[in-house]
Amino acid sequence: MLFSVLTSRAILFLGIMISSQLAFAEVGFLKTLPEFPQVEAAKESVFKIFAPRTHEFRLFENPSATIEEVSKMTGVDEHEKAVIVSQLRGCLELKLEPCIIDATYVRGTAFVLERDNVLATVFHNVDFHLVTIRKYFAKFSRPINVSIEKTMYGKMNHPFALVNSKGEVVWGQLADQKTIKMVMNWKVLDQKHLDNDLKSEDDWALFQLSHPIGKPLKLAASLPAIGEKVFVAGFPAETQGREKFGKANSDGESFFMTVGQVLDPSAVDGRLYGAPAVGVGFSGGMMPGPRSIMGGMFSQMRGCSSNESCLYTTNDGKYGFSGSPFLNAQGEVVGVATTGLPAEDEEVTPDSSTFWGVPVQTLRAALEELLAPAE
Repeated sequence: MLFSVLTSRAILFLGIMISSQLAFAEVGFLKTLPEFPQVEAAKESVFKIFAPRTHEFRLFENPSATIEEVSKMTGVDEHEKAVIVSQLRGCLELKLEPCIIDATYVRGTAFVLERDNVLATVFHNVDFHLVTIRKYFAKFSRPINVSIEKTMYGKMNHPFALVNSKGEVVWGQLADQKTIKMVMNWKVLDQKHLDNDLKSEDDWALFQLSHPIGKPLKLAASLPAIGEKVFVAGFPAETQGREKFGKANSDGESFFMTVGQVLDPSAVDGRLYGAPAVGVGFSGGMMPGPRSIMGGMFSQMRGCSSNESCLYTTNDGKYGFSGSPFLNAQGEVVGVATTGLPAEDEEVTPDSSTFWGVPVQTLRAALEELLAPAE
């Protein structure tokens, strides 16, 4: 979902044009970082998140009976059962019968932030459920608008499962595990399909949970300086090609960290497009950079309104890292990873590998909104 394939011509262009003066990524995936113990400790605060994906629907006339049947099923992954059961419970709470659920799921990363019952992730990890609710109301011609959605989505029990680094399902199986409140950038509800043209600075979601989930990571006081080391910690999908750089790949299941450094926003255009920085342009609402996009090869990348509205780093990455925390050397959160260009096979080299996402100041404002007393 995050990374589209580059053409061989684009690869050649990148190889010729990218300036050698731009910062290089420290390519590869690491399970341990003994020289940065506070970063490694994030392992206890970061989870795989599994959430419904709008791809294949199932309709159930009797959600209560179906919950019992699914709970007794064998040979099905526990996180998959948790995602299905939590959707069925949601139908019961909202009195939606028949119950339409998503039979498939999307996997990303989420982490505990500031409080032991606050979960942070990216919006595109959880937005599919909101699309499903919209389709349900449309199917039965129920009136719905952004004002109603904001109230409903902010309070409904969102279905997702959380799995820790040991492979244990720690959220989504028990009936009393509920989301109390959700906060997102509500203006994205004005978009017809929610996920269309979603910019990176809008790609975040915070949840307040009914029960503690883990040791919270702390927000950093400010962004790290340009050139300062920064880390991404989470559960990337399986990778290939890092061995040619003498580095390790992700196995697609385990907790991994990558190391990079903060990029100067003025250098981002040249880094991504193989050309000198020429000021911020925009291509179809998807990608920051100059107004020439080289054939649309980054067509699925999430862009930013301006280079300054996102945090850019040289970290290696892979889908599945979406929702991972960007951490400074003290293990404090400086942002949330939303998308990037990974060093993958021959597509992107260490001098162009780039990751970017939501900066700490956005998270701080969102957290204040989440924890504000109800009006």
